[in-house]
Amino acid sequence: MFQLGQVLKGAASSYKISEKLYRTVWKAVNQQTEQTVVVKYDANHSHLKNEIDKLRRFQKRTRHIRPLIDEIGMSNEDNVPALVLKWLDDDILNTTKSRQLTRVELKRVSRGILEALKVIHEDGFIHTDVKPMNVLVNYSPSDGEITDIQLADLAAVTHEDSQDAIDGKVLMCLIYGDGFCIFSPDVSVDHEEYTGRILWRHNEFLGPFPLSYMEIAPDHILGFLACIIENTTEYKPFRNITKRELSDEDKAFLLKILKLDPRDRPTVKELLADEWFST
Repeated sequence: MFQLGQVLKGAASSYKISEKLYRTVWKAVNQQTEQTVVVKYDANHSHLKNEIDKLRRFQKRTRHIRPLIDEIGMSNEDNVPALVLKWLDDDILNTTKSRQLTRVELKRVSRGILEALKVIHEDGFIHTDVKPMNVLVNYSPSDGEITDIQLADLAAVTHEDSQDAIDGKVLMCLIYGDGFCIFSPDVSVDHEEYTGRILWRHNEFLGPFPLSYMEIAPDHILGFLACIIENTTEYKPFRNITKRELSDEDKAFLLKILKLDPRDRPTVKELLADEWFST
């Protein structure tokens, strides 16, 4: 799509491509300010315009959504349409593979994600999925501590009465570090038992599944759920997790987010007021 050294003209500046990061994501340098930026292309121009509209709508209301810096070729046929976004040092998934977050960082990142989602929810949208690789960070130049947190992608969709909040599995990954997630199954995503094993692990650590969940479960997983519920005995969530792995305060907070019936989960606004952030 783009070539190394290629110069792209935006509405505000021009950008020289310096590195290919992913299939449609490039690293570039602002030729006026010499700052590093991200150039993102999407072959579906309606998707690109939708993302621009969402970023414009939300980014001035929170610093935790990655800012749109410029647009390329949206009204100029000389360039392929693309977005220019702020560059951040790293993502949380990569960070936690090399070290565990400090308690201050853990709560700072969690609050940043929630504050971004709160702004989206206030306008009747939800973020379809929050993943560690989509949480970007900047570091302090002096001690390397995380200073800024932003959601990289804004896959927002309209909703009515959704109570979905931060994905508790992301928080579990941050607490454990090493990119480890207790809910990840030991088979690939295309394996026929993938969904069933995820449900079983959720049941193992958080269960048992309430019967109310059967009311909203998609048809293709009802068979899995029936088998799991039939073979489940009563036990406490996180029963095999020690205090060394998960403190009592972390466990209490996670259990609020990870209710197996999403209708029982607190809203983002309620989570931001939780005592977990004040301790």
